[in-house]
Amino acid sequence: MDAILKFIYAMFLFLFLFVTTRNVEALFECNRDFVCGNDDECVYPYAVQCIHRYCKCLKSRN
Repeated sequence: MDAILKFIYAMFLFLFLFVTTRNVEALFECNRDFVCGNDDECVYPYAVQCIHRYCKCLKSRN
């Protein structure tokens, strides 16, 4: 069971790194353009909306 969890974790980490390195330029552009209020406003439930909009921004840059 422990080996399965380690394998799943390794696959998740690999996919995460693959996606982030592929989208590094888009990531920086979205960080620069991203507007979701100030940090104080970005708490639940606002954080969910922020993440959703950020993901949409990333998808539109690909």
